[in-house]
Amino acid sequence: MATFKTDVQAGQTGLAATRVGGQKVTGQIVWAEASWTVPTEAVTSGDTIEIVTLPVGAIVYPELSRTITEGLGGTTVAIPKIGDRADDDRYTASNTAVIAAGNTAWTPNSAASVVPRYAVTKDTNVLIATLTHAGAPIAGKRVQWLIAFRMP
Repeated sequence: MATFKTDVQAGQTGLAATRVGGQKVTGQIVWAEASWTVPTEAVTSGDTIEIVTLPVGAIVYPELSRTITEGLGGTTVAIPKIGDRADDDRYTASNTAVIAAGNTAWTPNSAASVVPRYAVTKDTNVLIATLTHAGAPIAGKRVQWLIAFRMP
């Protein structure tokens, strides 16, 4: 039977033992936490919310990230995707209902940001959420995001 090695294990074995970058094995996950309050002016279905500007080179871990809401009310209010200006669903394309209070883990868009990991650039470092609804959300209600990322 064959034994195969990952890129990390190969770098930790034999003569190449010092070639593995520290972030691959002991990388530190940091968090961006941001909130948005529904404004009093009209919110249109399809509007976007700029969540946070990450440092260039940051690698987002959508599988560790969350959307948290106190409940925006309205009818079919949801955040169907989170991404950036180049790919509006880079991190998740799973519809998150935000009508009622909740704490929802992102379902990663694996092909766009997980395998392989995507490092943000100066053109993609502003994360955005798209908002959809049939009935407007209630002014003053909040949504929070907890976004996990690491620096290479």
